[in-house]
Amino acid sequence: MEDKQIKKLEDSVLKLQEQIEQLKNEKPKFEEGWYWSDNDKDGWLVYYEDEISHPKYGFDWDNDWSSGLTGEYDSGCVKATDKEVEEALIKEAKKRGFKEGAYVDWSTHYMKDKPSKMNSSKLCCQLEKGDRFGLRMGGGVIYANGKWAEIIDTTLEINGYKMEQDGDIIKFGCAKFHKFDLRFWHKILKHKTSKSTDRYIKSITLDSDVTITVKELQQIVDNIK
Repeated sequence: MEDKQIKKLEDSVLKLQEQIEQLKNEKPKFEEGWYWSDNDKDGWLVYYEDEISHPKYGFDWDNDWSSGLTGEYDSGCVKATDKEVEEALIKEAKKRGFKEGAYVDWSTHYMKDKPSKMNSSKLCCQLEKGDRFGLRMGGGVIYANGKWAEIIDTTLEINGYKMEQDGDIIKFGCAKFHKFDLRFWHKILKHKTSKSTDRYIKSITLDSDVTITVKELQQIVDNIK
């Protein structure tokens, strides 16, 4: 009787050991999403759609964004947490220059929207379709499903010099102007070029012989902060 019980227990132990080994060797079920390329979480952080394809997009070894990565999913990949992905995307947004006042082409995510300035620097990470992560800033989506909105360089250049602003002072090379003077000139010229007169001013010439057109003056005023 004891021998039978011992044999039964031994069989149970062997079966349990087999189940343990099976669980150890069992490949984790793949889930679409963001993965680190290794356990150290210091390599690629990429988005995989399935087990057999290359990543769709993400961050390479140098933490640079890429949509042309190669490297198949394997058992060494580690699922990234929502917090890790959020932090990486926010860091990339700041790196790209998304901030209040940036001029953004929203057409990546809004087909009909025209480029406009961002009215806020507050970043908000929210759930979106596809990779589940989207970033909003300044009232619009700046990132979703692997695509970033585009920042447009609106640095104004006149007579070969780029516009710079230091407080109330506007500079073009070594030439300096107070922003209130520029706005005053613009107001006068705008009045003189209205449809109520049959004569209009096309440009103004400074004592340095530099000529600024009315259109350029309009652009300067539009870019004053």
